[in-house]
Amino acid sequence: MMGIASDRETNTRLGAIAPAVAEEIQTLSNEELDRLVVALLDFTTSSDLEPWLISRRS
Repeated sequence: MMGIASDRETNTRLGAIAPAVAEEIQTLSNEELDRLVVALLDFTTSSDLEPWLISRRS
């Protein structure tokens, strides 16, 4: 489950995100969530999130 801090940070930085993206974020490990929180600092829109999620699958 997505951590409260990560959820709050994502919504604050990007606004509402698609349910499928939120579900994928919920599957991230704690280490991946930490990386996401750092990456969010560089994101400007929710469209920045999907390439990050795709790149972590590789």
